[in-house]
Amino acid sequence: MKLEEYRQFVDSITSNESKSYTAFLHRLAELEISDAHTQGNINIPRLITAAFGLVSEGGEFTEQVKKILFQGKPLSEEIRTRLIKELGDVAWYWANACTALNVDPNEVLKINATKLKARFPEGHFTAERSENRLDGDI
Repeated sequence: MKLEEYRQFVDSITSNESKSYTAFLHRLAELEISDAHTQGNINIPRLITAAFGLVSEGGEFTEQVKKILFQGKPLSEEIRTRLIKELGDVAWYWANACTALNVDPNEVLKINATKLKARFPEGHFTAERSENRLDGDI
């Protein structure tokens, strides 16, 4: 496949909301009047902020680990401090995500622990259970 063919293929399977500012704004307006938003269960602007922030800050954390593992950056107290600060930024956006979804952060941790206990009932990691999940396990 040539690059131009691939570009056209990608364009053909990309949503209108991803290609058109008008369609994007219309979708935001639809979400603004949705039941979940109007009942206070999901705050769309905060959700967008949290999503972009989690990816960005997680990327900054990962960038530092990449430099340590593959580019010869030495382990140091300075890099440890940098990683801790990046984790703080991740936590800030995670807290915003919790606020966007109107959920107590402790509830998120409880739900996650329940999910992982069901995935690993023996109480330890196994590659088998990690790769072969039960229906409904995400």
